Amino acid sequence: MLKIALCDEEVRFRKMLADEIRVYMCNRSREFSVCEYNPNHLLEALEGELRDCKMFFVTSGGAHSDGFRLASRIRRHRPEAAIVLMAEDESCAWDGYRIGALRCIRRTELLKTEYLKDCLNTICAKPYAETTVTLPFVGGKHTFSPYKLLYVESRLHKLFFYIYEDGIREYAMYGKLNYICDKISCPFLVRTHQSFLVNLIFAETLERGHIVLRNGIVIDVSRAHMAEVKIAYEKYRTLRDKNAEYV
Repeated sequence: MLKIALCDEEVRFRKMLADEIRVYMCNRSREFSVCEYNPNHLLEALEGELRDCKMFFVTSGGAHSDGFRLASRIRRHRPEAAIVLMAEDESCAWDGYRIGALRCIRRTELLKTEYLKDCLNTICAKPYAETTVTLPFVGGKHTFSPYKLLYVESRLHKLFFYIYEDGIREYAMYGKLNYICDKISCPFLVRTHQSFLVNLIFAETLERGHIVLRNGIVIDVSRAHMAEVKIAYEKYRTLRDKNAEYV
C-alpha cells in the first residue's frame, strides 16, 4: 500500500490536496492511504503510523520557515522516501536540491491537476515501491527492499548488510560480494572497494578516496574502482537533479 503524508499548517489546503490525491489514486485502482498533519505532529508520527510512509508533501518557505528543517528531519528518518516541497516562492529550489526532493512546486500551483499528477505518476512508477529480495542471513531468512540497503561490507568471511528499517539495522550472512551484485537488482548499487558495495541513493558526497553517506558514514573508494564509481555517481546525480527540478 502506498502511504502518503501531507504536512501544512492550513487545514483547508490539506483537505483540498487530500481530496485531489484520493481522486487520482482511486482512478488508478491503487491501494493507498492519505494522512494529514500539521508540522507539530508529523515528527511524532514518523516513529509510529508513518514508519512505512513512502511520500511526503511538506510546505516550506515564506511563513512556513520551519518547513525545510522538517523536510530534513524526514529525510534523516526516511532516506528512501519521496519528498515534495510545496513552496511559497522559488527560494526553496536550492533547499529541495539539498535534501534530494522529488519535486519543488509552488504551493499555489500544486492543486493544478497536471502538477500533482506528475508527482504521483513518478512515485507510483518508482521500482522500490514493490521490489524486494530475500536472503539467508545468520539467524534466518529476511526480506527487504534493495532501495533501503545503505551498504554491504565484506569482513571476516562474512557480509554485513546495513538496511534502513526503523533506523539502521545490521544483518550478516556468509558469502562474497560478487554473489550479492548478481542477486540484488538495484541500479544505484556500486562496488567502491573489494570490501564495500554502496547504494548511491544514500550518498551525500563523493570525495577523493571515499563516499560520505547522508548519515555521516564514510565508505572507502579504492583507486581500482574510482573511475567506475565516478561514472555511476554522476549518472545518479543527473537522474536525481532531473527529478528535483523546480516547477
